[in-house]
Amino acid sequence: DGQKFPVVQSNHLIAGFTWKPFQRTTVDAEAYTKYTDGIVIVQNTYSRSASNVITQQKRYYEVNSFVQGLDLLVKQSFGNYQFWLAYTISKATNQSKKINGGEPYPSYDDQLHEVKLFGIAQIKRWSLTAAYIYGSGKPWDDPTFTSSFQLSPSYSTNSQRLPAYSRVDAGVAYSYKLGLVNGRVGVNVFNLMNTSNVLSRPYSLSDTPYQNVQQGKSPLNFYDVKGMGMLTSVYLNFRF
Repeated sequence: DGQKFPVVQSNHLIAGFTWKPFQRTTVDAEAYTKYTDGIVIVQNTYSRSASNVITQQKRYYEVNSFVQGLDLLVKQSFGNYQFWLAYTISKATNQSKKINGGEPYPSYDDQLHEVKLFGIAQIKRWSLTAAYIYGSGKPWDDPTFTSSFQLSPSYSTNSQRLPAYSRVDAGVAYSYKLGLVNGRVGVNVFNLMNTSNVLSRPYSLSDTPYQNVQQGKSPLNFYDVKGMGMLTSVYLNFRF
């Protein structure tokens, strides 16, 4: 309504080019910036009663977001073979007067580097594909507290980083023709190496938060949300 929940507005600027230095080589580049205001997020806050009972509440805050980055894509063909290389470098920050002392801090989707490699080989009726994805660690929040259960002066929002993300996918397919039917049967393997990737690290308040702080321990219980492990799928397509 523009008051309790503001209207989201953004300015998005993109500039890029496509270049073909050789007949089978394509280079594409895009630089971008995006400023958005009026975003509403949910943030955990904590309060301590006179009897040292700690309660956790969720409050809504309005934040502004600023994203800037560069996308590069190189495509190379070698007869029946194709190779793609994609690279992204970017930075995403949020800012609010009531969070992190008013200073900008990394947003949860901030990722400095991401690399994607993709290759495909067409051998007669067979199609072989492979892909590799790497992404540098995204932020996670690790609040620290003083003995009086106030946020520590050294605490900074979303200052920690998750482990880097990596994954290998592969697939094989065979095309066939039976009379008037054109078909394709194949197998795809997602996360071939069964890599354990941490997607996020949320937390909850422990049963004895005040006592934990007095003992120099974290009053929060963290747990990792992991991505999907290896998954194999078989498919059959046909048209007539």
